[in-house]
Amino acid sequence: MSSEQTKHHCPHCGSSKLTCDIHMSLNNKGEGVGLSFRRVVPVVIGTEPFLADLCQDSGTIVRLHVKETDRKWHINE
Repeated sequence: MSSEQTKHHCPHCGSSKLTCDIHMSLNNKGEGVGLSFRRVVPVVIGTEPFLADLCQDSGTIVRLHVKETDRKWHINE
């Protein structure tokens, strides 16, 4: 498959029935699941939520991504 086809089709089953940008969350606290980043105040850590693209036919998560990429990502060193 070309990269253009991969963007619009499930790599598992080939279906084009995708639901995109679904917000992921935890059920127990209702907080988002995502990547940590440092806010303007260095002590405060934020979370950029994950968004998922889901194949409606196979249930495969085709893509996992974040909306905002311009962050000071918190990396454990």
